[in-house]
Amino acid sequence: GPPHEAVWSLEMAKSAVTGCYNEANVFRTVLQTPTAVMVYRGYDLPDLTSISAEPFLWHTAKVPPTYLLNQWPIRQTVISPDGRYVAVAGRRGLAHYSVNSGRWKTFVNEEMENEFQVRGGMCWYQHILVAAVESNRTYEIRLYSRETALDSSHVLYTHQIPAPVVLVTTSGDDSLLVYTYENLLYHFIFTPWADSVRLVQVGQIAFHGIVRSPARVRGLSWILPESQLVDGD
Repeated sequence: GPPHEAVWSLEMAKSAVTGCYNEANVFRTVLQTPTAVMVYRGYDLPDLTSISAEPFLWHTAKVPPTYLLNQWPIRQTVISPDGRYVAVAGRRGLAHYSVNSGRWKTFVNEEMENEFQVRGGMCWYQHILVAAVESNRTYEIRLYSRETALDSSHVLYTHQIPAPVVLVTTSGDDSLLVYTYENLLYHFIFTPWADSVRLVQVGQIAFHGIVRSPARVRGLSWILPESQLVDGD
């Protein structure tokens, strides 16, 4: 008010769904503040306990200061379906976190971190982070393991995409759906390869005449008929 010269700053928290709309973010309830990630952990508790706002129901993890210094603001946050891992992406690069160990992993090399930006979202497949990235005007799907250091030489697998990605999401036990600005939906499956995992494309669907503006698509999933699950392709 007029008599007071102080300026008040109120920190806001937003749902992770606003940046990455996928099933895990909807189910798990993750909040992103300007400097931290808050994971709700009240699902296994009795209803009367879980509806309270007690601090012990929230696991709060401060984003590493070095990543915030270089890449603020955090634009996307995504949690794994089992609630064990969280990944964040700012202006460039990414970082990920283990809820159980309380440890962050960031790129050891600043040049590697600045080499790409997450464009099109992220999602988790078991302990593997799937990120849709843009690097030197090329578009890729990259697989990073939580078990290894964040380093360009440790990327599990890279698949180049001809157009920018709108969103990526897992489906079922081993499927990955990738939707692009060309109005194409790519269907990949995660396949064991040597001691790692790779993506194998098994199909694609064009939505020309169905979706008028790919950029406006915020979420996507599919449901398979029982017959397809039993003996389909």
